[in-house]
Amino acid sequence: MLFAEALQRADRTDPSAAVLLRESIGTDLSESEVAALRSVIADLGAVDDAEQRIAELIDSALTALDASTATAEGKRLLREMAIAVTRRDA
Repeated sequence: MLFAEALQRADRTDPSAAVLLRESIGTDLSESEVAALRSVIADLGAVDDAEQRIAELIDSALTALDASTATAEGKRLLREMAIAVTRRDA
């Protein structure tokens, strides 16, 4: 999802970044090349977009969970799991 979003954005706004992304996918990369790609993907706004989508989806899921007929303990456990897998540091 992240790479696809970055590539779509690059196709629209930064042709040289699009070329770099396409030429890099599926190849052996050095640490510095990976760092450069990471920077390009972030600069294109793909990371922020992915994080925003995750936040929206988890909020929607937790709202649905709260309205569900699951037990209080079940809701608590599911909420903890959902938060654990979506709230992380970079």
